[in-house]
Amino acid sequence: MDEKISVIIPVYNSIDCLERCVRSICAQTYQELEILLIDDGSTDGTGALCERLAQEDERILVRHKKNGGASSARNLGIGLATGACLGFVDSDDYIEPDMYALMMHAMCERKGDIVQISRDEVDEQGRRLPDVCIPPEQVCFCSAEDFLRELLKRVVRSKKRVFLLAMTKAETEDMQETFREFVPRFAAAASCAIEECSSDMEAIVNEINGATPDVVISGLPTPLEEEFIQMHKDKIGAGVWYGAGICSYPKGRARVGSTLRKLLLKGRLRHSVARYQNENKDRN
Repeated sequence: MDEKISVIIPVYNSIDCLERCVRSICAQTYQELEILLIDDGSTDGTGALCERLAQEDERILVRHKKNGGASSARNLGIGLATGACLGFVDSDDYIEPDMYALMMHAMCERKGDIVQISRDEVDEQGRRLPDVCIPPEQVCFCSAEDFLRELLKRVVRSKKRVFLLAMTKAETEDMQETFREFVPRFAAAASCAIEECSSDMEAIVNEINGATPDVVISGLPTPLEEEFIQMHKDKIGAGVWYGAGICSYPKGRARVGSTLRKLLLKGRLRHSVARYQNENKDRN
């Protein structure tokens, strides 16, 4: 399978480690890559290094932006990505030569939607540190429901801030109840209903950014969600945006939570920006 992978690297003042990171990606045995270096307003010459590296490999694309944090840099990269799959590498990391080949093989073998890997912890001198997470001894496959439950558990354990977005306040409450069925201790840090903001999209962006969330979960109807993301994705500082892909609510009778529950069990909670980019690419 030769699907393109878009590898997104948020970069900020990484002049001492960026080159090793990028060269480890360029050296991958899986060659069908698009490497997106998003310079988040570096002030130490890293931006010029990005340009030099791009001259050495035509797969590298560089974009420079005003400093807004790693999350906003990743969001910009997602919007620029043209690959069928998205990958993320931090600028102070480097990866094994066969990492993406093994990940793509695992994804194709079981037709998975997401592949997650372990990592080695090292100090600045390259010395191995104790594992933060103990990796499994062999490749493991899990259902969408199990993956979601584990994801939400990690969100709770790591105290990630989750923002819920829906059409009405009742729907945001319904979403929270649904996620609590998966993880009883789940609690959103904040939420926003379109009706409460009188459909003022700028006000909604301000609500999201004011809450400084790590994750946004949307229960908006798909057309509205995609319009919102298309217009405002560069302004949203959240690290991850998940959308349920709800096309419509059947005559107002079905609760958002009920629809979410079905989608979650089918593994259809998807990254909205990635979905928008890929569907838009298919139409062009």
